[in-house]
Amino acid sequence: KPELRAVAQGASAQELAEETALMIFTSADKNHDGVLSLQEFAEWYTNQSGALFSPEDVDSLVSEEDAVRILSSALRGRDPREVWLKFMAETQNDQKLSRQSFYRAIDSLYTHNVPNDLDVVASRAFELFDADHNGYVDARELAAGLAALCGGSR
Repeated sequence: KPELRAVAQGASAQELAEETALMIFTSADKNHDGVLSLQEFAEWYTNQSGALFSPEDVDSLVSEEDAVRILSSALRGRDPREVWLKFMAETQNDQKLSRQSFYRAIDSLYTHNVPNDLDVVASRAFELFDADHNGYVDARELAAGLAALCGGSR
């Protein structure tokens, strides 16, 4: 939804919440009378095929900067060797991480306080780490990405 992306960029949490609520109300108010009946709400609530946001919409709301910030906070205070080993444990013999194995490694970094949008964050991080865009993160790309996240330079 382009209008949500426009609001989300640079918007406060309150502004984003208000815009989202308005979009939901507009979507649910089928007869456009400005009143949400119980029946309209029930239809909207139970209509799984009419999701307000697609996965792509949600994914587009998490910027690369957000993903870096969230992952950097997860890595803060961690032993870099431990983080490296968590990622390498998910590789195959070719020392490459597929998108799924990369997600599993990201997930393994969280023992508590897992962000609700971890899948989106992992997706963004994978795109950043996969410098040659071949669908895999190799050891070189992983080292560069982890160095950048841990405060080094790329």
